[in-house]
Amino acid sequence: MTVYYQEAGGLVVDDPVEFRDMDVGSVKNVELVGENADSVAVLIKFDDPQFKVHCSSQFLLTTAGLMGGMKIDITPPMDSSTCYLKKGAKLSGVSQVDFIEMMLTNLHIDGSNELGIRMKELFQDSSKKHLFKGLKNLFSDINAVSFPVQQNIGVMKTQIQDLKVEMDSLKEFFKQSAASPIIQELKRQYKSKSGTLDSLKFQLKHLENQSKALKTSSTKLKADFNKSMHEYQELIRRMKAVLDKDSTKM
Repeated sequence: MTVYYQEAGGLVVDDPVEFRDMDVGSVKNVELVGENADSVAVLIKFDDPQFKVHCSSQFLLTTAGLMGGMKIDITPPMDSSTCYLKKGAKLSGVSQVDFIEMMLTNLHIDGSNELGIRMKELFQDSSKKHLFKGLKNLFSDINAVSFPVQQNIGVMKTQIQDLKVEMDSLKEFFKQSAASPIIQELKRQYKSKSGTLDSLKFQLKHLENQSKALKTSSTKLKADFNKSMHEYQELIRRMKAVLDKDSTKM
């Protein structure tokens, strides 16, 4: 596998190639290439021929120790794709300077101002390489956490968009259905039956009032009848009393 850099930064043959702090290979050749020898081609070989490197992995050229040695650190991408680089692949690497610039950009720090310059000097200081490594690991952790969140946000946005499309379809369906002859006929029948129902309710109310009036009249008639029967029975009693008195005299 060949990785191209703008400058080698002191990288030499047999310098280590690491993946997640583990040695997985070494540099086999370093040579200047290009019309103006403005690029460096680095040939690397993995200890395990079956070792696979994810596509979009970064090949970071960085310091390897306090003595100023160099190494290539392979950083896998955020996603968990099953895409792997083919044997003999050629790709562009990232120098430590480029990586620092990327980190400063992510931190929204201008690399040309005093703070940016001081941070560059700090990270390029081999005695402070643990700071560089710590920040690099921090960015890897942030990416590992943020990627699923970004995926979920993307899924939610897609679901919301699909929902909007479905709602628009339903609105159009109801709009077209409202104008169809069947719906119009159902509305007409409903309106007609509603009118009939209102008429029946009115008639029922009228009948209920008549029933109450008849009940009142019936109660009065019953009272009058009972009064008349009482008067009739009193008259019969008096007539019988008179008849009995006349019969005694005879």
